[in-house]
Amino acid sequence: MTRTSKPLYFGSLLLLAAGSLSAQLSSGPAAVTFVGVPIDAPTTSRPAMFVRTPPVLAPSGTQYPPVAALADFTGDGILDIVTGGFGFLYVYPGNGNGTFKPAVVTTLNGYAPVAIASGDFNHDGKRDLVLATNIGIGGGPVLLLLGNGDGTFQSPLTIASLGYLPTVGDFNGDKNLDLVISTGTSLIVLLGNGAGGFTQQPPIPVSSVGGIAVGQLNGDHNLDMVVSNPSSNTISIYLGNGNGTFGSPSMMPVGQNPGSIAIGDLDGDQEADLVVADLHSSDVAVLLGNGNGTFQANTAFPVPSVTGDLNSLVIGDFNDDGVPDIAIVGYLLLGSGGGKFQPASTYPVIGGAISVVSGDLNGDHKLDLVIAGSVCCGGEEFISILLGKGNGSFRGAPDLAVGTNPTSIVVADFNNDGKPDIVTANNGSNSLSVALGNGKGSFSPPRSVSLAFQPSLVVAGDFNKDGNTDLIVLSLSGPGVLNILLGNGTGGFQPAVFIPNSPFGIAAIVVGDFNNDNKLDIAVAFSGGVVIFLGNGDGTFQAPITTSLPFGSNPASLSVGDLNGDGKLDLAVGNFSSVSILLGKGDGTFTTDFTFSVSYGASSVLITDLNGDGKLDVAAAGSGGVSIFLGHGDGTFEAERSYPSLLPVQAGGLVAADFNLDGKADLAMLSSNSVSIMLGNGDGSFQTPQMFGVESNPTAIAGGHFNSLNNSKPGLVVTNGGSNTVSVLINNTP
Repeated sequence: MTRTSKPLYFGSLLLLAAGSLSAQLSSGPAAVTFVGVPIDAPTTSRPAMFVRTPPVLAPSGTQYPPVAALADFTGDGILDIVTGGFGFLYVYPGNGNGTFKPAVVTTLNGYAPVAIASGDFNHDGKRDLVLATNIGIGGGPVLLLLGNGDGTFQSPLTIASLGYLPTVGDFNGDKNLDLVISTGTSLIVLLGNGAGGFTQQPPIPVSSVGGIAVGQLNGDHNLDMVVSNPSSNTISIYLGNGNGTFGSPSMMPVGQNPGSIAIGDLDGDQEADLVVADLHSSDVAVLLGNGNGTFQANTAFPVPSVTGDLNSLVIGDFNDDGVPDIAIVGYLLLGSGGGKFQPASTYPVIGGAISVVSGDLNGDHKLDLVIAGSVCCGGEEFISILLGKGNGSFRGAPDLAVGTNPTSIVVADFNNDGKPDIVTANNGSNSLSVALGNGKGSFSPPRSVSLAFQPSLVVAGDFNKDGNTDLIVLSLSGPGVLNILLGNGTGGFQPAVFIPNSPFGIAAIVVGDFNNDNKLDIAVAFSGGVVIFLGNGDGTFQAPITTSLPFGSNPASLSVGDLNGDGKLDLAVGNFSSVSILLGKGDGTFTTDFTFSVSYGASSVLITDLNGDGKLDVAAAGSGGVSIFLGHGDGTFEAERSYPSLLPVQAGGLVAADFNLDGKADLAMLSSNSVSIMLGNGDGSFQTPQMFGVESNPTAIAGGHFNSLNNSKPGLVVTNGGSNTVSVLINNTP
């Protein structure tokens, strides 16, 4: 099974005969390595990297809703990310290209940050931090951490016994930074002395506090303050006196349960305006300023679901049109000018997103987003980096617009130019999308192929031996369940012809030569077992041959390979709770050799060599992780090794390849709006997953050497059902 040449694409279409397995064995459905240094890698293995697709940061130890902030903590002029876990603070130094170095960790003696503010509180030119904390299940003290200028900090100093929502400003005009915090029933102003010390002012009574913002609201050059009041659905406006005190508040109604507040000039009149996130009325309230500390009545702009830590929001120009926009967790409202906004559009978030901050992380003068979130309920924390494209959209990977609701993707050379192309099956528009690759990592605009049925799955291979790649498409409607489209060698296809006697309820399709006659055959899994359609070599097929599976198998996925080294193709059938091994007899029939349980299910299954011993292994991915069964080369396997994922694994494909170019097989799988990469150790074991963001609702994954003219590094393509796109992840691992 020695590889003689590197394939341009991966997947079952390469499996032409039992003796030519090496192309598939090294990769499964293809793989890629993305740009961005993975953080908190558990070993010294080189990370996987993809172009303009930084990895998700995953600090450990979080038991509280995650928060994040941006500032330069290392003095190099590049934005860094700071976040907190239970008892720890993590600073990720920026590289200036949207990626980050491994975290610098500071111990917080059991305190968990729930809000972060930064500034230079002692005039040493180094960025300091103020943390509102929890300890146990209750509120903790407010801590000051003076920065050392290298991402580390001095021992925490307690500056208040209790406080939330620390907000920074110079409230008395002495050029020293001050703070305002909330205790829940009052506001406390802490006047800074410029040396890291503070003097607490008399408390300002409040009924409730959902958010605090400071800025100049009335043109007197004194800092003013706006506070949202969730209990009364109002905001309070406090005009500053310039000496650290404030006048009596004026109140204005907003939406229900107001939270986060931002101040900016939204209508271009050089006066401060307000934006307030309203949780229970699912909108953002915009209040245009009159320039004297008063505001016009609020205009509500709906947001389908305002979520997050008090509805975290930021103001910025995300589409480079010179008009301010509003970013809230999961949504973007593009400004139309005059304080008006377009309907909210979505952007993908990973896990349960909590808060959002923005800044230029890669020096391209376009605003990027940093999203803090967790699986749920204070579980594993994630920091997602969304690089802005300057047009109101995010993510770095090139996105191809395809048909509606793409559910399947296949990579092959459809125009015989030696460069990998892609085809998607578009369930919502009864079409295929064909995008021809240029071998440099990009594709021609996808061309639509209309179908008379609703496609679900697509696989490829040369079924009539004319040297052109053809398609097999599964239909959810129309005259035939399985359909063949013969390729013309230029990227086009003849009209679909249905394959007779196809069973209903097909869940998975693979192709291979199951009777060793050098003609491609089809294998499908359905509720009644596995069916083989032996090919005649002219694009037609013989009557189906059915192999039954154990009762209750409920197949969901298929993979093919020679598991016992007899030169005959075998099958692994992934069920929702088990994997069945079918050993081929070389005539299109199989023996159901055995079935073994898997810890996480097997919505995706893959046959490949994971430990480099030349013997095929089986990987099965389900909702909670991946199960590995190392093969003995005779059709038997070692006991299960299981590896949990950070996020639930979605059905849609499991890919193996050497993503980080260390000579060891790695795995890629789909998770919530992301791809999870598990780097292999070369012995069949795997490291903690790295995550890379894609667009919303990914449905299928495949891979290939899309930049084949410049390098032979494997890449990934992912269909996104929520955005009707394909994310192309180009490997640029050094």
